[in-house]
Amino acid sequence: MIEHFNKVCEFRRINPPKKGAGIKTNDPITASVKGSLLSLKSELETMFQGYRGHTFRFQESRGATLFPFVTHVSILPKGQEVSNGIYVVLCFDKNGNGALVGCTESKSNRKGLPTIERKVRGSKLKIDVDGSSQNTKYNNVFVNPREFMYPLKGDLQDLVEHIRASLDLALHYLGELTEEDILGGDEHDGFIPPNKKDVRARTLRQIVARRGQKKFRDSLIKQYKRCVFTDFCVVEALEAAHIMPYNGDETNHVQNGLLLRSDIHTLFDLGLISVNPDTMRVVLNSGLLESEYANLDGKDVSSLIANKGCLRDHFDTTFKKD
Repeated sequence: MIEHFNKVCEFRRINPPKKGAGIKTNDPITASVKGSLLSLKSELETMFQGYRGHTFRFQESRGATLFPFVTHVSILPKGQEVSNGIYVVLCFDKNGNGALVGCTESKSNRKGLPTIERKVRGSKLKIDVDGSSQNTKYNNVFVNPREFMYPLKGDLQDLVEHIRASLDLALHYLGELTEEDILGGDEHDGFIPPNKKDVRARTLRQIVARRGQKKFRDSLIKQYKRCVFTDFCVVEALEAAHIMPYNGDETNHVQNGLLLRSDIHTLFDLGLISVNPDTMRVVLNSGLLESEYANLDGKDVSSLIANKGCLRDHFDTTFKKD
């Protein structure tokens, strides 16, 4: 899979798309990249056909007259279409920088999924999957977008696990999979390695935490206006973090939330950064004390309106000091 992934990227690096001067679909120079897309599709089919007992259709982008600006390979649950459905896709950057992978909805027939706005006016993305027409602008149609950069190297485990988690999301939104199914594991897996449990837990969190998330995030933005730990103020990069885990709409309360930059949110969820409720200062896991985050250790955050009991719960049960 690594070889074919990289060859698709290499083709775009050599042949970047030009609006108004596209490559004809039957141009001989497209033969190799078409072969790589077909091979990638075949490998995905071998890996994921029958996942959780479901039958999927695997489809590579072709283009009718012109070769697509944005190439992709899609994994389509039963009854779903790229033009009208919920599915999983490996969507390649138009300049060959890698691929964006995740659960998505069709651009032309939106399904109301809690998609993430990746591209905003004036922003420049490492992985850009906006095509030339309005219906091929794919940057903002992903629920759980993850970038895989070119050249793809080494172990495929991260990519494979992300595709599995994305399939879980797609099946859940289609009503084919419950939250309990996601955390219950594959019946043929036996022992589930910890990292796989983590992926499933993140998937479930993506499902439930986004319910009411916009209102929750808006309330935190109104309260804090910037990351409460770093003072970072680019709103598009700020996320609503639950202090105590999501457990129904009542936990989407401003006093159970912190407005955090996305990387800080990850560290907070992993228990690598917290707030000491006795001193109201930021505390770091010992492994971060010599990192770029070290300057946050001991920062005074006494202005937080967060519930002290919630902070105590995170500090006592989630925070990993060593």
